[in-house]
Amino acid sequence: MKRSDWAMIILVVAIVGFVSYFIVGALLPNPVDNPETVETATTISSSVAEPSEKVFGGDSFNPAVETSSDSLLDEFFRINPTVENADNSEANPEGN
Repeated sequence: MKRSDWAMIILVVAIVGFVSYFIVGALLPNPVDNPETVETATTISSSVAEPSEKVFGGDSFNPAVETSSDSLLDEFFRINPTVENADNSEANPEGN
């Protein structure tokens, strides 16, 4: 390519750049003209409040307390004493 071809390409690119700059400036609003307000976040405290009685009743399980499955079964059978062992009821349906 000749030197004049490169000069013409550079001139066209410069003109297109300036025109596109002004077109985009006309289409997009200036952020200074439209200031936005943002609510500030409240700080999070490290203290943990006791759960409400509406959420966790007196007989409810607290999921934050680590438990084993044996203690849950013991608690279930303590609350529901009429529930029989499933293995015993299947082996002897008449109760003998």
